[in-house]
Amino acid sequence: MAFSSKENQSLFEKAARTVNSVYSQFAELKQRAEVMAAYASKMDRVYFTPSEDEAIRQVLVTYWQLRSALFELVYELRTAGNDKRNDYDQLFLAGYAGALVLLDAARFIRERFHDSALIRHKLNEPEPSFGIPGGLYDSIQESWTNPNHIWHMFAAARYFQRSGNRLDTLRCDGESYSLIAIIEQLACRLNLSWADYAKLRLRFRIRQLGSVLKRDLFYAAMFQMQKGIGILAADRYLKRGHKPGLPDSVRDALQSILAPGDILLVRKEFALTNYFLPGYWPHSALFLGSAKAFSDLGLSNHPSIASRWQNFLDLDLPERGRVIEAMKDGVHLRSLESPYRSDSILVLRSQLKPESIRQVVARAFMHEGKEYDFSFDFTVANRLVCTEVIYRAYDGVEGISFPLSIRAGRLTLAALELVEMALQRKHFAIEATYIPRFSNKLLRGTEAIEAVKRVSPS
Repeated sequence: MAFSSKENQSLFEKAARTVNSVYSQFAELKQRAEVMAAYASKMDRVYFTPSEDEAIRQVLVTYWQLRSALFELVYELRTAGNDKRNDYDQLFLAGYAGALVLLDAARFIRERFHDSALIRHKLNEPEPSFGIPGGLYDSIQESWTNPNHIWHMFAAARYFQRSGNRLDTLRCDGESYSLIAIIEQLACRLNLSWADYAKLRLRFRIRQLGSVLKRDLFYAAMFQMQKGIGILAADRYLKRGHKPGLPDSVRDALQSILAPGDILLVRKEFALTNYFLPGYWPHSALFLGSAKAFSDLGLSNHPSIASRWQNFLDLDLPERGRVIEAMKDGVHLRSLESPYRSDSILVLRSQLKPESIRQVVARAFMHEGKEYDFSFDFTVANRLVCTEVIYRAYDGVEGISFPLSIRAGRLTLAALELVEMALQRKHFAIEATYIPRFSNKLLRGTEAIEAVKRVSPS
């Protein structure tokens, strides 16, 4: 499958990984929900015990995180479609498959829980530790049961049908094939009746004809699909046209101070992920260093690194650093451009000896290629969230211990807890920060510490 650029190919590969991972984790969520529904149907009381309450809240958190990841994905693909015309078909497959996964999950939850007033009430309760608002269940069901919203998905369905011959040629590609398989598996969930379809078609055709004519078919399909699945998020969290990125001067300053093992905490303004994780810094990455730094540490031939060494080299120029980072498409080696696509950044540095830093970096490599854990469960290691990469790389080295906290019944480590450790100079220290509301340059020393305190909870 040929792409017009490496950027387009990378976008599609990340999108395909995300959709496939979310699809499989939704399947696991369904199994948990089935058990919960069966158990609740036999209950002879009108309340949940604390452990039962936690189980339901875990389902809620996992669902919300999976939903947010797919919505952000469709939004990103739609935005990218403005200038990626040659790769429309592949980008569309990822977006449409993701939207159908969302539709299927929402309807599944309705089918299992709508008749249980007790569970519905619990699913509507807010979850402050993950920024989940109250009334979530009702809002989602209103979105997916309202024919006006379902109509928007038909634009995507029409595009898929009209592009059938072209899309069939993509089946030989493994990633495209998996997306087409998901679409064919879930397309039946778009079950609007012909009477509803005809009535809505007449209503929307007049209103939308002008706007559709102004766009190509792909853009119209992606726009309508985003509108259909993004009822809870688009206006509330995202700002159109905002492109996060650190200033060149800050990037240059970071280039001269970053060292292997540094923890990078970042924030993108107007991002969905800001609202579902506690604290100012919702995301983290582990800085690995440049190819030269690896050679100096004697790491290039390390057993856990040797097989990934060429991939490490191919990411960027030899003198530039790389990170390992868990994002919605999984745990992967990435160039610094990934964390640098942020509005604010904080660098935390450990107080470890060089030999221990070598151990930390090697341990981090062992997790490369794992899926993202949308359930935020630190008790399993086959899937990781961003802070869990830090946790599994550092925990136990020279006595480092992290304060795992229970949130929605799960043991977790939030970035704000890493910041608190650094402010207390417990194993880590604040090395530098850039927070544009306070300064237009990278701050260090006392200035950096004071800036971080101002955005940290007291």
